[in-house]
Amino acid sequence: MEALSLDDELAMTLRYAAHWLCHYQDARYFARYLDCIQAICERDRERSSNLLVTKEVARILALRMAYEDAIRVAQLKTQRQRFARLRREHHIGDDVVYRVVDFFSPDWDELTGLLPVKGTRDKGHGTTKFQSQVPDPQSLSEVEDLPTLPSQVEELKRPAGQLKLETSSLLGFLALKALLLLKPLRPYSRRFKSEWEAITEWLSAVDWALSEDYDLAFLVARSGEMVRGYGRTRRKTLSAWRTFIAFLRALRRRGTPMNEIVSLGEQFLELAMSGPQGPEKAWQFAKEQLARM
Repeated sequence: MEALSLDDELAMTLRYAAHWLCHYQDARYFARYLDCIQAICERDRERSSNLLVTKEVARILALRMAYEDAIRVAQLKTQRQRFARLRREHHIGDDVVYRVVDFFSPDWDELTGLLPVKGTRDKGHGTTKFQSQVPDPQSLSEVEDLPTLPSQVEELKRPAGQLKLETSSLLGFLALKALLLLKPLRPYSRRFKSEWEAITEWLSAVDWALSEDYDLAFLVARSGEMVRGYGRTRRKTLSAWRTFIAFLRALRRRGTPMNEIVSLGEQFLELAMSGPQGPEKAWQFAKEQLARM
């Protein structure tokens, strides 16, 4: 990629991302991150000199790219710093023998997330181009056209496993370390493919919003933080994010003034991130707002 002219804030974010993503995967993964940032930065410079959208995308993208899968969990559970922290927090002396037992409850998506998918990994690392993958329903005249959230009944039907592992034992520690051997294969996995599809949707939405209004673009950049957690939480928050984008585009198609769109979007975002029931509250809010129009 070409050299970017950076201010101190953005440069600090990129330095943090370099350490974070190289540790999470490798230098090629960080190069992919930089390609994404460059693509957004080029569009951002056309609209603003302070690059607020780029800075927000840079911060959140690093977190989104370091999603938690079985490999990441194994990496975190076996770090030397973790055992030192446990000794410190529980006031365990250096001469005391202690046990660490971890409990895992992976669901079906997490269990199968490391399985390979043909053609998942990109071979090149050129400038990333975001094609429009943002939900763009031809007509949202009916509020039922908003993307639905996964129901609790559907989630409870998903197969899940239960696992108890003594991480402080030699066998338990080596079992987790063995998972780290799969790290080079992560870019070929099902989970990698689904995460990058979601990330591309978000970056495409930012690109769309930059062509509409700068305040809207900053809001959409912030919305990337809505997708969090893993398993059930991640599926629900991703569905809520897709509802958020569909809601904004529906308002735009109906001719709602831009300042009102941004205001309603901020309210949706605040509700969605307000707690475990936030996505449901935000979905209901969007439904009610569209029903009034």
